[in-house]
Amino acid sequence: MKKTLIDHGETEWETTQNFYDFLSTPGFQSHGAEVVTHFTAPPQLQIYNTDLSPKAVFSSHLTEVFRIEVGADHSTIDAVRDTWSEFITVIEQILPNVPSLSGTSLNLDQQLFLGVIGWKASEVSNRKYYYREVHIS
Repeated sequence: MKKTLIDHGETEWETTQNFYDFLSTPGFQSHGAEVVTHFTAPPQLQIYNTDLSPKAVFSSHLTEVFRIEVGADHSTIDAVRDTWSEFITVIEQILPNVPSLSGTSLNLDQQLFLGVIGWKASEVSNRKYYYREVHIS
């Protein structure tokens, strides 16, 4: 499973030097190595059949994206979809009206399940939730 956070907020720096200092930190260096392929590789358009319009989720301040390889086995897809539904139900009990969507890819060699949550503010996604670990084989 790959998880991506997309922060749609703005970051302000006290000085230009603070920005360059941040870029040279070990944490940013390792993060940069992970994401550089997203900027240097040719684009790969991905089409998903989702249960909600992406506009409802991607207009949030912070978007959390989960991409899970599911293959073509319908029982695996169903198990991941059920687990996602349970996960969203727990979130909605704690924070009502958090937009989310889910769906499966239509045009990729390896079928993916996509789950997306739209948070109102970055600190909201950092709350601790109790969850059970689910293994799908």
